[in-house]
Amino acid sequence: MPIGSKRKKYRNKYHVKVRVVTINYAFCYMLEKFKEK
Repeated sequence: MPIGSKRKKYRNKYHVKVRVVTINYAFCYMLEKFKEK
């Protein structure tokens, strides 16, 4: 049981990391678009 819990925790951490990277990429993309105008 503890192993499953540990895996779930790791999975959650990974998901959050991916989300942060995606938001960061979107933010940079918007900045570039704004600069072009």
